[in-house]
Order: sequence, then C-alpha cells, then structure tokens
Amino acid sequence: MLKVFLTAVATGAVVLAVLNGLGYVKLQPKATLYAADVVGGLLLGAGIALAGACPGTTLAQIGVGYRDAIFTLVGGLSGAVAFSYAQPWLDKALIGTGPKLIFTDMVGIPYWQGAIGLALVIVVVLALMERVRSWRKDLGSDADGDAAHIYHPTKQRVAPAE
Repeated sequence: MLKVFLTAVATGAVVLAVLNGLGYVKLQPKATLYAADVVGGLLLGAGIALAGACPGTTLAQIGVGYRDAIFTLVGGLSGAVAFSYAQPWLDKALIGTGPKLIFTDMVGIPYWQGAIGLALVIVVVLALMERVRSWRKDLGSDADGDAAHIYHPTKQRVAPAE
C-alpha cells in the first residue's frame, strides 16, 4: 500500500507541475495546519488499517464479492457526512488558520523543479523498497486474477504445471 501511495504522490506531483506549467491549473496552496493534518492522517490510517483497504478500492471490492467492503463504504460515507456538518465548528474551534508554507518558495526554486526533485527521490525510495521486498512476494499463491475461489470456496484448485 505504501508503494502505491508513494507512486501516486510522485505521479501526481509531475502531472500537476506539467498542467500548471501549461496554464491548465493554478496552484492554490492551503494554510499549514499541523494539528489537523496529524489528526486527519491518524484517522485515515486507522480506517485503512481496520478496513484492510484503501477507500478508493472499496467499490471494486464490493464488485468482486467482499461483503465486508460494504461496511467500509457505509463508514466512509457516514464519516464524510459527519465531517460536512462538523466542519464549520472545527474551523472555528480547532483548526483556525496557519501560514502557507510552500517548500519550493522556501528554497527559492520553481514548483516544477521541486515536483521533479520530489518524484526522483520517491523513485529512488521505491527502487530501494522493491529491492528489499518485491511486490511479487506480497501477492501470495493466488495472484492469477481468478476470483472463482470467492464464489466457490469448496472448489479445489489445481496448481499449474511447472
């Protein structure tokens, strides 16, 4: 999961830099809110750990028959609705405002250079992580894309000839 998230961050940074450079998007940094970021990150991480999945994969899990993913979907939607009602109070009571700290402004480089630098660092980290533990080791013995065992748990599977 960490490798997927890091890949998404690197890809997103480069795509955003290209779109910004071509004038299709305008960067609008938000205020730095450490407490909100820490609390939100902990809640998201706890939810992912409890659900055993990223919220983005919930509909796919429901589609292949994971019944527990329905609870993840209901919990995510309930949390979003609860937050939408609580946000005005949170803005006043807890979050407040903070400075807009932008790394590329602090070091005096254009955003696109910072995005490419970040992506390169992440690629190196991903390569090191892959060397230590390949994603192929995480797939397990049933990684052929055949989900028949979900619908037919008693069906015997025949191992492919080597």
